[in-house]
Amino acid sequence: MKRKKFLALGLAAITALFAAVGVVGCGDGGNGDGAGDGSGDGNGAQGSLEYILSEDGTYYTVRGTETYESTDIVIPSDYQGKPVKEISAHAFNNDDITSIVIGDNVEIIGNDAFHDCYDLTSIVIGKGVTEIGVRAFMNCEALTGIDVAEDNTAYKDIDGHLYTKDGKTLLQYSRNNTATEYVSPEGLETIAEEAVSGADNLVTVQVNCNTIGKWAFSRCDNITSVKLGDAVTEIGEEAFRSCGKLEKVELGAGLKNVGRSAFYETNGITDVYYKGSVADWCGITFGSGANPTRSAGNLYFYNGTEYELLGDTLVIPDTVTEIKAYAFFGCSVANLIIGKNVTAIGESAFPYYSKNVYFKGEDSKELEDRFSSLTKFFYYSETPNYDGYHWYYQGDVPTIW
Repeated sequence: MKRKKFLALGLAAITALFAAVGVVGCGDGGNGDGAGDGSGDGNGAQGSLEYILSEDGTYYTVRGTETYESTDIVIPSDYQGKPVKEISAHAFNNDDITSIVIGDNVEIIGNDAFHDCYDLTSIVIGKGVTEIGVRAFMNCEALTGIDVAEDNTAYKDIDGHLYTKDGKTLLQYSRNNTATEYVSPEGLETIAEEAVSGADNLVTVQVNCNTIGKWAFSRCDNITSVKLGDAVTEIGEEAFRSCGKLEKVELGAGLKNVGRSAFYETNGITDVYYKGSVADWCGITFGSGANPTRSAGNLYFYNGTEYELLGDTLVIPDTVTEIKAYAFFGCSVANLIIGKNVTAIGESAFPYYSKNVYFKGEDSKELEDRFSSLTKFFYYSETPNYDGYHWYYQGDVPTIW
């Protein structure tokens, strides 16, 4: 929806209005001719920004536009002899804007300040900005690049994307950047919530940071492969939700938590590679709809040299005491051997259609309840027991007595 153009009020009316509500006006220019240079008069001939004077009378906050002929917004460093220090929350929620230049005196960009500026292609952030609110650039679908002043002490840009100055957090990926691959830079620790969401040009992703935030890569419609290094310990809720073309997922051995619906609506996944062991996998906390194997045909484990495909038989080693919820949900397992020390199995840890479960431990109704009513259960016995409920090893093959 295009923003409405407002007619300029007469000077007397403006004066009366400001006196009533305490808002300093949006004049055409501080030099009296309506054609100022934009550095101290509210952008001159381009039109008028709306300014609010602080309670102590020392600085201004930009609240949006009153009249503005151009789609190229310039936030000046000063207005009527005082610094412009803030851009308020929700200041520019419209789709007319195509570029933004933020003056050096601006310190704060409020929450949702440029949310839904669908046509915004470029952002220049001055040296003074030290605080950027949540979702400040959310849904800026046309954004191709962010440029941060080199002497800014809080933020910097890398390849046209917004990071904290120390490079530890990716705050905003330019959604319409032409790159088809994202490789996390060295030193990155966190990808912020929704940071890359909706980046339709991305095809491959390689990340080796500690934390991937909620919705971080959601709705990236053309991603086909994701590779997460061993440094990744946490994947946030819905982090890769609705990545409909995602086919291959590689997960590092350091993974501990995968949030709810992290891989929901990614039904194209065919292969999941895990750099750790079966025992390590059992200890990962998966939320509902979080395990990429829910739709994958193949799950591979790393044996120290190469990846091995999980076949019809899954062996849970004796070192495992707990199998977390959803751990093997969706895996095509026909025969399951559960180690003797397993005492707890989480919700939907195994597929509903498991055929045979071989327990190495004692009989446990509690463990049996975690499986389908159609599943057949057998308990280990070294001595013959022909009741039809016990098994032994014949070579490496579980065999019913």
